[in-house]
Amino acid sequence: MSRWLASFFILIIISGCILHFSVESPWLSWIGKLPGDLLIKKGTINLYLPLMSSLIISIVFLMITGYLLVHAIQILLDTNRHRTPHIIALWAAMVAVLVNVAMYAYARCVANETNSPMVRTLAKHSKSDAVASAVVGGGIVGAHYLGLTWLDVVVAIFEAFDLLYLGGQIFWD
Repeated sequence: MSRWLASFFILIIISGCILHFSVESPWLSWIGKLPGDLLIKKGTINLYLPLMSSLIISIVFLMITGYLLVHAIQILLDTNRHRTPHIIALWAAMVAVLVNVAMYAYARCVANETNSPMVRTLAKHSKSDAVASAVVGGGIVGAHYLGLTWLDVVVAIFEAFDLLYLGGQIFWD
C-alpha cells in the first residue's frame, strides 16, 4: 500500500508540474473552457469562476478516494496482506503535523488581523490536516511498535471516509 500511495503522490506532483508548465497545451485546453465555466469581464476587472471544471476535477478526486477506500477495506479483510509500515512514514507524519500546526497558527493570526472568513477557513483546514496527520502517525506507531498491523489499515479507512466526506462537502458547495 505504501508503494502505491507513494506512486500516487508522485503522479500528483508530476501532474501539477505538467499543468503548471503546459497550460497552453492542446490536451489541457479544456480546463476552464467548459460550458459551465464563467468569465465575467467588466472594464479592468476579470472574474473567473471555473465551476464545471472544478466539478469534474472534484468528481475524479472522489472516485480516486473511493478506490483507496475499497483497497484499504480489501487489505483489512485479507490478513495476509497486513504489513507494518516503514518508520520513515512516521517521520513524514510528524513533519506533516508540525508544518500544518505552523500553517494553522499563521493563518489564524492572519484571519484575526484581516477578519477574513476565507483565511479563517484555511486555518481550519490546516488544523484538520494536522489532526489527520497525527492520527496517521498514531496508526503507524500502533502498527510498528505494538504489533497491531491492522491499525494502520483502519486509519487508512478512517482517512478515506474523511476525504470522501470533505470531497462531498466541496462538491456540494
